[in-house]
Amino acid sequence: MGSQNYPIGTVVSDEETPSFETVRIKLKAGKHLKPSTLIKMEVDREEKTTLIGRIRSGYESNPNKSIASVTVGDGLGIPIPSISEENSIDIYRLVEADLIEEIFDEIKNGKKMKSMRSPQNFPNAGAEVWIAHPNEVIKVLGIEQEKSEGLYLGKTVGGIETNFILKKQAIQRHFFIGGTTGSGKSYAMGVIAEELIK
Repeated sequence: MGSQNYPIGTVVSDEETPSFETVRIKLKAGKHLKPSTLIKMEVDREEKTTLIGRIRSGYESNPNKSIASVTVGDGLGIPIPSISEENSIDIYRLVEADLIEEIFDEIKNGKKMKSMRSPQNFPNAGAEVWIAHPNEVIKVLGIEQEKSEGLYLGKTVGGIETNFILKKQAIQRHFFIGGTTGSGKSYAMGVIAEELIK
């Protein structure tokens, strides 16, 4: 898994990306990301902003392990050489992220503050990509920072571990929890009930 202290990848350019909706990222050797991890990229176009994306999918390119190479190796009984990603220009992992928010500086009442909007810029090709900081995750998800301020439901999955504290005002007269069979709907409702009782 990546770290906040150094970039985990680089924005790459192809015929489809980067765009206002999607970005493709070549991961640095040895770096791994799970689906739904929140990542960030700095943008410096007309204004400096930070784009936040959510990892959707990914794949590995390794010509040494292609169908043809494996078939030849199996047919001839020859082991296929293992070359590490660090020592190859042909082996790489590419992930795709949906851009979900853009954080920008805004002046309100004479004070500079961070605000959010849907992406108005797209990433610069070649920009470094980082795992989003917990404060950015909290801002993007619209959750609380302190357990005393909301309903503590657990921790985020993937990326930097962040407490997921639902705002109290999210619980109104009606509340919807959706998901497939076995995804944890009943468990989530139990956690919410426990937090409401507290």
